[in-house]
Amino acid sequence: MSETLGMITALALTLALFSRVWQNNRAFRWAAHLLLGAWLGYIVAIMLRQVLWSLVLRPFLQMPSAHPEVLITLALMLLLSLRLSSHPALRGWGILPLGMLAGGGSALILAGALRGSLMPQLLIPAQLHFFSDTLPWWDAAAVTAATLATIGVIMYFSQRDFQTPSSLLVDGLALLGYYVLMIAFGAVLATTAGARITLLIDRVQYILTLIQHLIGFSA
Repeated sequence: MSETLGMITALALTLALFSRVWQNNRAFRWAAHLLLGAWLGYIVAIMLRQVLWSLVLRPFLQMPSAHPEVLITLALMLLLSLRLSSHPALRGWGILPLGMLAGGGSALILAGALRGSLMPQLLIPAQLHFFSDTLPWWDAAAVTAATLATIGVIMYFSQRDFQTPSSLLVDGLALLGYYVLMIAFGAVLATTAGARITLLIDRVQYILTLIQHLIGFSA
């Protein structure tokens, strides 16, 4: 009985979410808010249990002298909670942990992009031997094309953001970067559309299987 009720609930939520295809209605908003609330509640529960309790509070309570950094963490958490205060003077103290989070996160993202994406693509052509018999020529051509595409995209955004003095070479690389961006966006949209269609087919098949199961259960 519990399994059947769960399947009926899943069917109702699926149909409520699919109703957004026709128009924005109350059933879709309720289902979306329910899923969003469940997702946020799950994240909060995981953070409280596996991060705050397991990594911060429990080690500190077991041996306070071995974990003095926990006091700094708790102080920053207290300052961050002041952002919820109605007093403007108290809310200002919450900017310090927010600034640390934003700065640390931005530094990690920038370092990851430079070390993981940009620098390897720019350094690979320097490590190739284009006239070696052991390396096929199409591998060298592919790496060279990828590097030119990367430089072209950088030139395209550089011209748009900083209005650098243009030349024939820079304009050509920027135009190449524009076409590379359009091809990349098209590939991403095609992949997203294919994934959504596959998900739709899977949900429709799930609904049909559920209906057959309910008919067999009622019979």
